[in-house]
Amino acid sequence: NGGSLVTYANNGKLKGGKYTLFEGGIRVPMFVSLPARFRAGVAVDSVVTTMDLFPTICNLTGARVPHDLDGVDLTPALAEKGSLSERHVFWDTRAEQAVRKGRWKLLITKSTPNKRLQIVKSPQGRFLFDLENDIGETKDVSTEHPEVMAQLDRALKEWQTAVRNPTAE
Repeated sequence: NGGSLVTYANNGKLKGGKYTLFEGGIRVPMFVSLPARFRAGVAVDSVVTTMDLFPTICNLTGARVPHDLDGVDLTPALAEKGSLSERHVFWDTRAEQAVRKGRWKLLITKSTPNKRLQIVKSPQGRFLFDLENDIGETKDVSTEHPEVMAQLDRALKEWQTAVRNPTAE
């Protein structure tokens, strides 16, 4: 996760840091080195999560990839220097929830996650950010894009239901 502002990390233009679901708390680069499989210097511009590591390692080692994982296998994107298809990526810490798809991010803050350690203010409520035009999450655009807000909210609720009841279809 992002740098801790308590220890004077500098997350650049990104708002927040460790302990929040602002981009400064969740956006970090990922590096992969496996010279036998992937060419050096390839950049993939896709949103990935640590949950993607397990299915990727399963594929690389020939292990069976369980079908009910949140993560996806990154091998095709890494091998073909391509991008992953646009998908929803979810976070839920109880105090905050977020869902991201492409340029859009829905952030729901119910309470301040960690007042002592997070340093930045976490306003409570529901916010929609256009990360393509506002990487610092300074402007809530939910009233300008209610359809995007509704779609991300629906996806978050469906994911939360599936995670809480993984045997349900």
